Amino acid sequence: MAADHPAMAHLNRLLERLQQALKDQSWELISRLNPEMKPAIEPLLEALEQGQLLAETVRGQLQRVQAFVDAADGSARQAKAAAQHQLTEINRTSSAAKAYHKVSSSRP
Repeated sequence: MAADHPAMAHLNRLLERLQQALKDQSWELISRLNPEMKPAIEPLLEALEQGQLLAETVRGQLQRVQAFVDAADGSARQAKAAAQHQLTEINRTSSAAKAYHKVSSSRP
């Protein structure tokens, strides 16, 4: 009943694509798929209201969505920290190069 429900199948496919994109750290694909999440969840909630899906089944799917969101948030934070670290290193290297240039060009 639940697995073959169109809303459930659609959300499963979307979550699989998002999870693969997260695994690949394809932030562009995640940003393109993200707006599809809410429209994929709404039919699931409607099916719950109409008695086509059990509350436990919908709760499980929503927990999967939340787990993805948590994982994506953690991964995004790590990527941001790594990028900030790289920028800091680039700035240090640039400053060192400028200092070396000043010292080496001021010699008689």
